Amino acid sequence: MNPRPVETEPAQTGDAAATAAAASAVKADLPWSFSPHFAVRWLVCIVAGIIVGIIGTLAHRMGAAYNFPYGLVLALLIVAISTWSARARSGVTGLALHLIASSATAWLVAMGFSGDVLTPIGFGDGSSVPYFSEHVGYMWLFGMVIVQLVFLFLPRQWFRMPEQSSSRHNEFDANNGNSGDANDARSWNSVIRGDSQTQNENVRDADLVSAQTGAVRTPDTRRQDDAKASEAGDEGR
Repeated sequence: MNPRPVETEPAQTGDAAATAAAASAVKADLPWSFSPHFAVRWLVCIVAGIIVGIIGTLAHRMGAAYNFPYGLVLALLIVAISTWSARARSGVTGLALHLIASSATAWLVAMGFSGDVLTPIGFGDGSSVPYFSEHVGYMWLFGMVIVQLVFLFLPRQWFRMPEQSSSRHNEFDANNGNSGDANDARSWNSVIRGDSQTQNENVRDADLVSAQTGAVRTPDTRRQDDAKASEAGDEGR
């Protein structure tokens, strides 16, 4: 009787369910803005760009009057963090929307669309004011665009949340585990089939040996019968 082959489908189904549960748990650990529909994530990138443009415009002149532009550094740092989040959230499209929203907001404020210029650019006489007080407006308006363009050309691997990386590793490990189990099952089935074939061959060999032994013993049995018949005839005579 041939042994039953090893069944692997239940194990693979369980591994797939475990992988799906792990992916759901990782998705729950991500920030809320990474989970909604792509249109909502795009809207988040636009709103973040507008907020960054307003905050940077209000903060970039801090310390410029003393030639210590810490406000500009903080404003560009905020732009960098928000840009990284936009690309991690929605890829290059999210970064482009963030760039357009933030730069448009900053330039509209610089042009004084509300009648109150918050980004003075140059005073006409650089000798009467500190250097950064004279040029920090240009540095902010062009610097925020340059920072975001630099982020556009950075490797994609730099814009992954730790939870996203761990999710990919878990999925990769689970897939490898399923493949390994399937390979082991196939190997075990091959071994079982090989053992069955070996048993069948042994049975056939035994039958062949028995047949050959019977064929060899048959002439000897005839000779013995003939000898006994001859002895019986001699005694009768």
